[in-house]
Amino acid sequence: MNWFGKKKNNGENKIREAIRDLMLIDSQNALLLAATETADMAQLVTKKLKSKLEDTMAQIESTARILNDALIICDSDGKVQAFNPAAEKIFDMTSDEVRCSFVGDLFNSKTHNFKTFDDIWTFLAMMDISEEEHDLSGKRKDNSSFPIKINHTKLDRSDGSSIILLAIRDISEIPCEPCSDAHEKMKCYRSIFEESFDGILVVKGKRILAANRAVSNLYGYSVEELLSQSLDILIFSSDMGKHHDGHLIDISFTTSNIIWHNEPASLITIKTKRNESKNKEAKMICFFNKDFNITFANSKFANWYNLTKEEIIGKDIRSLLNEEEHDLFVIHINSLTSENPTRKMELRTRGENGKVNYQIWTDHVAYDEYGTEYQRIGHAG
Repeated sequence: MNWFGKKKNNGENKIREAIRDLMLIDSQNALLLAATETADMAQLVTKKLKSKLEDTMAQIESTARILNDALIICDSDGKVQAFNPAAEKIFDMTSDEVRCSFVGDLFNSKTHNFKTFDDIWTFLAMMDISEEEHDLSGKRKDNSSFPIKINHTKLDRSDGSSIILLAIRDISEIPCEPCSDAHEKMKCYRSIFEESFDGILVVKGKRILAANRAVSNLYGYSVEELLSQSLDILIFSSDMGKHHDGHLIDISFTTSNIIWHNEPASLITIKTKRNESKNKEAKMICFFNKDFNITFANSKFANWYNLTKEEIIGKDIRSLLNEEEHDLFVIHINSLTSENPTRKMELRTRGENGKVNYQIWTDHVAYDEYGTEYQRIGHAG
């Protein structure tokens, strides 16, 4: 009897073990499924965050040149890396004159000496925590001073380096006739509206109230022909525009709500989509290190800057760029991190003949035991 009882117990144990194994497999499958879903969700969130970061940086790059406030970017030693047009106007100096100089030379204080950037950073920290007024002022090229308001932030990068952003406003009280300040602002906005490379429309309902020159160039209509017309004559679908002669144009557009002459309206910005496949065989390639010195370049990259492959090696890539390109490039490169190592930028400039020239670049940063290396690939047309 004991023998049969033992056999029965062994059979029950095996059944229990089989059930336990099945439960273990089910739990492992559940964990695997949860891990997979979590990874998929993390990848989706990462893509969205990356997209949002790229959108944010694109907005910074596109607006840096038209800010009313001076924007200065410098490294942790206080050497100026970028200087926007508003800064040039406020300090009466060109970007080339200020670049690589000590940012402290742009400030005056009766109570503090700015010999190092730590001196400036300590002073700014005191301003943040104290409600008392400080005697900080800006210093122009002719050594004249003017009162300023300054906002600042430090951005730490994955390679251990830091960049400092300073936003500076001239708060001088300038006497003016009534409404003259508003008039000057309107002139500034109109200049931005007219000189933009992107097409800009102001629309109420579907009726076009205003259009800039870029819309005229893109669609083949004069600005006068567009006014009071329906938006339908320009927009064929969500990604296609319709030219005056009937052919379709690849476009993308964004819209936002604005107040136009005290009434609600829409501001529409239109961009053309570039066909990059035509230029795949004409890629320009170069590598440069953390000091911006070029370590490799192919012939197409060197030729773009009227140099040979041998001549371009060792040059500071920033020295090859004109004033407009330089500051956008510095902002672009400083946004690269190990979490977001690759970014794309499109640069558009207008030639003397009025033709728009395009440069499309993809920049990537790599960090390893040998140091930091940047890789730049692009084409122009």
